[in-house]
Amino acid sequence: MEMMAANFPGAFTSYTLRVLESHQSTKKDVSGTAKAVVESFKGLGLQYKESEIQMIRDPEEQVKSTSLRSFRRDGGASNGTRSNRHRSLLQVSLMNVPKHALDGHAYHTYRVVAPDASVMFEFQHNVIGRNTYAEGTVDACLFLANQVRKFLALSVGRELSTFIRAP
Repeated sequence: MEMMAANFPGAFTSYTLRVLESHQSTKKDVSGTAKAVVESFKGLGLQYKESEIQMIRDPEEQVKSTSLRSFRRDGGASNGTRSNRHRSLLQVSLMNVPKHALDGHAYHTYRVVAPDASVMFEFQHNVIGRNTYAEGTVDACLFLANQVRKFLALSVGRELSTFIRAP
């Protein structure tokens, strides 16, 4: 999205944005990923406040097999209001989070709609489980350890970097 914003600034100026992000119930704050992507969308001309990001967190309601027929695809309830029940149903039914992933997932959907609703773009990125995050943390630690080794080799000399070398 950053590249799109840099290359096509203002391309979605008259469009509206809707953001849904679903995480396990233990996550209490708004997704940092969603916040960062929204900033890129702002570069495309979209007006959007962080407070408008819809967080979906309630696993007890998510796993119930309740029909969404009474809810519109845009996320509003059929009577124009949003209930807690509706928000929790989104995670399994609208977000399509597998039941086995309710304790560890990160699903994000960004919907950009033209003023007359004749055009809609939808962007998604979904992660199931926590392995991806653990692997990313290990990769980051290995990268940093390598950077420290390079720094030590350059600034202190090879003898010291050999002495400090990790097992």
